[in-house]
Amino acid sequence: TAVIAVFMALVGLGMKMYLTMIVFGILPSMAITVYQSVKAFPDELQYKAYTLGASHMEVVCNVIFPYVLPKLLEATRLMIGPAMVYLIAAEMLFGDVGFGYRIRIQSKLLNMGVVYPYLALLAGFGFLMDSLLKTLQKKIAPWFDAQH
Repeated sequence: TAVIAVFMALVGLGMKMYLTMIVFGILPSMAITVYQSVKAFPDELQYKAYTLGASHMEVVCNVIFPYVLPKLLEATRLMIGPAMVYLIAAEMLFGDVGFGYRIRIQSKLLNMGVVYPYLALLAGFGFLMDSLLKTLQKKIAPWFDAQH
């Protein structure tokens, strides 16, 4: 909760506040995923690319990036839920518009008949984003198998 006061002092209220909370909420997990993906990159592939005459930039763009991209898309897909939670929390705390604000107001009025459809819409949006990112991942990186 102390971080919220720092966010308010640094970025103020409004859309910047929402975006900052989401970014700082999911950035550590995304950074760890990228780090682990690059660290798990097989050195043999890099050595083979250099042996075949690839430059450093070609190795990064044509060998390492395609290896990391599917895992980055997978991490993005998994971060949709936390990002939505951060957005709703920011709207509930500081917003005067949005689902979080409306849920807070309707909850105070004990009008749960309005709150439940909002929650259902949020769940539906989460499932939609998940399936869209799965489809995007299959199109961009058809070689990736999520189980391994």
